[in-house]
Amino acid sequence: MITKVNKNPSDVFVATDYKKIGKSFELNRQRITNIVYSYGRAATDEANKRIDAITSDKTITDSEKRQLERELDSIKRDFDILGNDAYNADLGNSDEYLAVQASYNKLVALLDKIIRSEGTYTDFDLNYLTSYYRDYTDNAIVLGNLILETTAEIDRINAYYAMTKINVDINPASVAVNTTTHVSLSVLYDGVEKVSVVPVSAVTFNVENLSSSATTSMFHFDSSYSEASVVITNASAVVTNCKDFTLDYAAIGNSGINVKCTVTLDSDSMPF
Repeated sequence: MITKVNKNPSDVFVATDYKKIGKSFELNRQRITNIVYSYGRAATDEANKRIDAITSDKTITDSEKRQLERELDSIKRDFDILGNDAYNADLGNSDEYLAVQASYNKLVALLDKIIRSEGTYTDFDLNYLTSYYRDYTDNAIVLGNLILETTAEIDRINAYYAMTKINVDINPASVAVNTTTHVSLSVLYDGVEKVSVVPVSAVTFNVENLSSSATTSMFHFDSSYSEASVVITNASAVVTNCKDFTLDYAAIGNSGINVKCTVTLDSDSMPF
């Protein structure tokens, strides 16, 4: 927080939370820690063989329906796990997930129809059961591999994130009348300052609780920040395209202002 200092030193604003300075660091991919469930080819091949054996004589007896019911329970359980992992990996709307869902729905509908039928099942669509199951498991394997790849990438980003620390430095934090304060960004990676390689386009300052008389002319920038911008709305300002700025005393509200900085980096082109 930035506060005002009155002419009389005894009137300096003092509060325990004045040192709270907001900061934020964001990446453009969701971070996840889930361990993905992956279909194994060997297990699905064994299930395919069991279904082939049941349908090979073009009939399905009541005892065989009980076997299919156990297969269906396993399919439903695995699909729930796979769907949850896809959602956590931000793949719930992916083409791969939609393909799994469509083939799952088709397979489950046929299995339900067969299991719920009376007596020996002989309808022609039982011949589709093997191909429906194969389509479903093939799609599930593709999705499972994609989740594994995505999770590996997210783990890389997590490691990067954990080593990065963002600070907002303010000097002075208590500002005397007719003077200014300097607000700057610090980006530490593994304890080493890296702010110089962060592009200005990645940096946004949010300034809250400005005075009612605050104007954009009260924000001052180094000449190197030719694209720096200030937008003031309802006693708050968004400052972009710079890594530091100077603020006039007159812009500071009577209860002090809060400064938060967000740095947004593309995980495909991290600068350090």
